[in-house]
Amino acid sequence: AGRDQFEAEFAKDQAPAQPAAPAAAPGSPRIVIIGGGIAGLSAAESARKAAPGAQITLAGKEPDFPYYRLNLTRYLSGETDEFSLLIHQPKWYEEQRIEVVTGAEAIEISPAKKTVVLRSGRELPYDRLILAQGAHANIPPFPGQRLEGVFAIRSFHDAHLVLNALRAHPRCV
Repeated sequence: AGRDQFEAEFAKDQAPAQPAAPAAAPGSPRIVIIGGGIAGLSAAESARKAAPGAQITLAGKEPDFPYYRLNLTRYLSGETDEFSLLIHQPKWYEEQRIEVVTGAEAIEISPAKKTVVLRSGRELPYDRLILAQGAHANIPPFPGQRLEGVFAIRSFHDAHLVLNALRAHPRCV
């Protein structure tokens, strides 16, 4: 389903979006979004706009709040810092009443019970579930792809591995 369809479905019974989300009303929809990247964040923003009273949980594997992945190379070059890469500051999520669960890997989805189970054991009940897990770096097969010092940069973790390698071996190709 596209963004417009998702927003239209919730907009039928909801008030217009407000700058800060109102408190969740009893019986308001519980929306769980699996994926803490830009797709997950966009889904959370759309859900908040379409359903101002919804309970929204954004769960992602990484230990960080959503950030601009495309700027990781700028981070590596020293043009920006980690804090500047965040798409929204943590306070914004509080104001929008979007619970962000970091370091959360979904290991089970039960459509019958309408729950997502995280590796930690926590269960997230939902009325609507959005899977927005994004892409993974693909390293094409080439000789030496698994050698020490060969990196794919997809996350803060990857960027830190590169920076640590550069500190240990400042000469690179």
